[in-house]
Amino acid sequence: MDAKNIKVTQGHEEIRKLIKAREVRDRFGGVSASTLYRYWHDYKILPPPAKIRGICFWSAADVEWAVQQVVGAVHA
Repeated sequence: MDAKNIKVTQGHEEIRKLIKAREVRDRFGGVSASTLYRYWHDYKILPPPAKIRGICFWSAADVEWAVQQVVGAVHA
């Protein structure tokens, strides 16, 4: 699994799991890179990625929430 842990400090310390675009695409059922781009840029399903040395990362919690929203919309 492509995951990184970083410390984010905003009044207190927390650990956030970050995942790369490939894993995010897999969690959305294997969507293309273009579709993933549309999810955050056009449809605002995901927040913009954090870029670290040119690699896009998303918070695992944000991705899980977004997947649940998409799955809920499909099954509604």
